[in-house]
Parts: sequence; C-alpha cells; structure tokens
Amino acid sequence: MDEITILPEQAAVMPLPGALLFPHALLPLYIFEPRYREMLDHALARERMFCVTLIKPDRLQWKSPDDFFHVATIGLIRACVGRGDGTSNLILQGLQRVHFTDFVQLHDRQLPAKLDRYLSDLNDLAMLADLMAATFVLDPLRRQQILEQRDLNARLRLVIQYLREETGHAAA
Repeated sequence: MDEITILPEQAAVMPLPGALLFPHALLPLYIFEPRYREMLDHALARERMFCVTLIKPDRLQWKSPDDFFHVATIGLIRACVGRGDGTSNLILQGLQRVHFTDFVQLHDRQLPAKLDRYLSDLNDLAMLADLMAATFVLDPLRRQQILEQRDLNARLRLVIQYLREETGHAAA
C-alpha cells in the first residue's frame, strides 16, 4: 500500500465472531444480513471503508459495544461484487489499527464509531508481523492480542511465540 489514504473521523463497525482484519491483510467477506447490506451501501457511496472487530468469545451475539473488542482495523473495500439476491462478496484490505472511543448508534445494532487512530510508524517489520499473524495465527484471541499490541517489538515476539506454539516448534 504505497498510496496515502485519509481515514474518516467516523466509520461503521462490523462485529464478527472469529474474524479479524489486520493492517495490510486482505479479508474476503460475504455480506448477506440486511443491516450489513445497508452498511455496505453506505460505505460504497462514501469513503469505501468500515471497521471489522472481533466479538468477545463469551458472547454468542453482540447487543452493545461491550460485546466486542474496541481495538480493530479499518479496512478499504478493494473489490465488491453485488448479487441478484442483494448479497455481496467483497475483499476488504486492512489499512490501520483503530481504537473506538465513542459510539453513535444510527440504527439498531449498527454502530459507527468515532476513531482514535493509533499512531505508529508503519515499516516493513510492522507489515510482516501483521501479515504473518493474519495468515498463520489461527486462534482469534491470540490474533486479537497481536492486533492490540502497539509496540512493534512486543508484537513480533507475540507472533513468534504463537507460531512456535501452534507449529509445535520451540527452537530458538
């Protein structure tokens, strides 16, 4: 991602069970629920961005902002194909970590969030850590811990630790 993208002050939030978006990574999504169809239409008509966040594992569904994590990633819709039945397939590319600071509920269970941008120097090591976590770390809670880690060295250590544990290799 060499182009500069200006992030909106507010963005819609899509809480999902077990799915995380990392900066630089691609996330394919199938949009079928009416509330998310409306959110997608809104995003496509404006800045083509929305946030994906993880629903907390002890919650079956989300009813309020307490039911999902407040550190997430804002993504840019890179491709979207609408279907005749109103559903859509899209590719969302992670842009930057964000922290939700305030919620404004416009419709039932559709929560655009004011975003407090995480300031960080994006460099190749940051991109590597994010892409490795997005691709190879399978556990959603571990992925969330990596996503929330702002310090690059600590993030890299977590990725390495989780990769070793998940592959069964404890070599130094």
